[in-house]
Amino acid sequence: MKLTLHSITQPLLRHLKSALLVTCTAPLLTACMSNGTAEQNEPSGSDSYIIHNGKIVTMAYESATQEPYPDAIWIQDGIIKAFGDLYTLEQQAGQGVRKLDLAGKTLMPGFIEPHTHLAFVIGLSVMTDLSPCLPDPYKTTYYLDESGDCPTSLQETYNTLNDSNKRISKTDNSKYPVWVWGNGIDPSRLGNSDKNIADIRRFINNPAIELDKNVNNANAKQPVNSFEPEQQSPIMLLDQSGHVAYVNLRAFVKSGLCSSVTKCSKKQNTISTGDYCPTDTSRFCYNENQTGGFEVYNTPDNSQLNGTFTGRVLESPNFVPFLQAISLSIGAEPGSPFVYLSEQQGMDIAPYFIHRIAQTGVTTLVNAGAFQSSEAKFFQQLACDNKDSPNMRYRTLIATDIADSTGEDRSPFEVANSLHTDTWDSETDGLYGAYGVKIWADGSTQGCSAYLKDDYAKNGICDGESGSSGQNYPGDKFEKELGNYWNNKETDRKWLIQVHANGDAAIEQALNAFTELQCQSDNDSNTFPITLHHATVGGNPAANESAVDLIVQARNEGLSCKDSENCKDCDITKHRFNITVSHTPAHVAYWGGAFQSILDGKGHEGESDSTGRATMLDPAKFEHSYDVPFSLHSDMPVSPVNPLWYVEQMVNRDTWFYPHLATDRKEPMPYNPVAGQQNIDVYQALRGVTIVPAQQNLLDEKIGTLEVNKVADLVILDRNPLAEKVDQIHTIKPCYTFVNGHSNQVYESLEQTVNESQDQTVCKIDNL
Repeated sequence: MKLTLHSITQPLLRHLKSALLVTCTAPLLTACMSNGTAEQNEPSGSDSYIIHNGKIVTMAYESATQEPYPDAIWIQDGIIKAFGDLYTLEQQAGQGVRKLDLAGKTLMPGFIEPHTHLAFVIGLSVMTDLSPCLPDPYKTTYYLDESGDCPTSLQETYNTLNDSNKRISKTDNSKYPVWVWGNGIDPSRLGNSDKNIADIRRFINNPAIELDKNVNNANAKQPVNSFEPEQQSPIMLLDQSGHVAYVNLRAFVKSGLCSSVTKCSKKQNTISTGDYCPTDTSRFCYNENQTGGFEVYNTPDNSQLNGTFTGRVLESPNFVPFLQAISLSIGAEPGSPFVYLSEQQGMDIAPYFIHRIAQTGVTTLVNAGAFQSSEAKFFQQLACDNKDSPNMRYRTLIATDIADSTGEDRSPFEVANSLHTDTWDSETDGLYGAYGVKIWADGSTQGCSAYLKDDYAKNGICDGESGSSGQNYPGDKFEKELGNYWNNKETDRKWLIQVHANGDAAIEQALNAFTELQCQSDNDSNTFPITLHHATVGGNPAANESAVDLIVQARNEGLSCKDSENCKDCDITKHRFNITVSHTPAHVAYWGGAFQSILDGKGHEGESDSTGRATMLDPAKFEHSYDVPFSLHSDMPVSPVNPLWYVEQMVNRDTWFYPHLATDRKEPMPYNPVAGQQNIDVYQALRGVTIVPAQQNLLDEKIGTLEVNKVADLVILDRNPLAEKVDQIHTIKPCYTFVNGHSNQVYESLEQTVNESQDQTVCKIDNL
């Protein structure tokens, strides 16, 4: 996911410097100061205790059969000191050591969530949540002030929006319009059935018209049901993927892209290039049956426009005019990391979301990534505010095109360098870090904007969309965007690299760029971790093509580079890449059925899809067989944070088809007979939420496993996921988490769905 007002190229950024959301007069959040008592490699302020009488899962091994399951673990000053039996550890620890009785519960390393957008989630709290979800018991929602079930059709989506008390933006200035807004509409999930695929295509092809037909005017109880834009409120709905926005014609006027909109003459059957905005900024001509005008495809210089207006806006740089207009209308605070909330408003409600995340057993949260400097400072401030009794460890990636919230005229690279920290920052006892960058190679597969080697299916939801349309950086622009961060000669700061790459072509482009950058480096090779986020489309079995093969080659083979300066025929061998992947289990659960339509034109009721690209979605088993490590993540708000659900999902690989999204009618994902099933075992899935994301973020020397001299980031579960029935893993309750050895009670339910006293009995730990 990439959604931000500030993820824009420098020419457009300079153009918008005077705009409300780019300039910043508020002071930056300041770093907390070290108290001088903690050494850089160790947290401070804990006591001495032994945890015993339960199952201790260290996750320090390659498989469950190697797990030693020690009897007890001794922790002192936030550091794991020893394993052994209770009596021996008591003798080692001496007087004053506390004993924490697990009473049969399970102790594990704290879960690591390697991909979220928390600041954005907080900002979305002001608007209507339209996100489809899975049925109970898998259903998770964050915005509890909304009533009603998750929408399972387009009509239910419209009904949810029209009934919501958060559907309109609030403004005290009559100079600005009221917008109708919402987040999470997801047409891709709502039409993978033969019965309504035409309806979904109609929405995707012409959302502006469909919104005006079905969404109530801000000042009316029903749609105006007219194509006269002057009678409509401006509408902007964000897709659940975060890579697509849907707007109506009125939104184009109120965002300043057009000064007015007029109806085409009856004689005009098509739209000429001179009639659409922004080429002609005086007016926009449209007709009722075929809209015309402008649909934006994402290019770094914002130059590629085609002549078909639909109201479908691809990729976040192109959301800028609409987000800016909304922010002006509501008087949003300049430079806030929360877009539609002030910095203080966001900080006030952040603890609620953080606690919800901690309830899933997460002890380390990675923001992927910061689109403006104030967003990085937000996470640093969270770490500082909770330094004495930490409940979460934070890391943030820096977007390669990060904007400066202070309004200073600094390049993204200069902003990034000003935010760079050590991997284990002594000022925050390792609770905060910013030493990785993120670049987006493509959009989203469910948004028909992933960069694919083959086109989208002609008879699927995406209606034959070109596979190359999702490419964000044509030519060598990807390499140039990443070049400064790849082993820069001018600074001694090193950056780990993480790349958003959904499609197989995006993966291949990224690997090729890494090769060029490595060969161009005339200093040491880049050996820092490189992570491919999502890596959703693993290849095309019908063409015998596998993106995994390319990743394996890049991991295992040293590069042979030409030494053009000294000898054009000489080869220099450079270091192989430390490349891993990170998958979104929701891509299978939420969108597995939709992807069969999107990629293969199959998956409709009773239709086999055993030879299509959907069989290689998130191909974790294939990767594991070739020793390619993978982590699991949510991309929150794309899907909820819940590591134990990720584990269950990647073991079962179940999906839901329209129209049964809110029922228990789940189906297994299809598999290709040659590549085999992509289901993995529970232990490998648990590695994906513990040690592997720790490795990907340079934290594995400190956390991710339970080992002597590592930091005590822990989670206590009421049951052992390695011994539980697979389809019940998501029901396991995290009782307590520990960060730097400090315990946090997390089992209370904010949504009381079970007996509270029973919860307390299940999770109670003596001496905590």
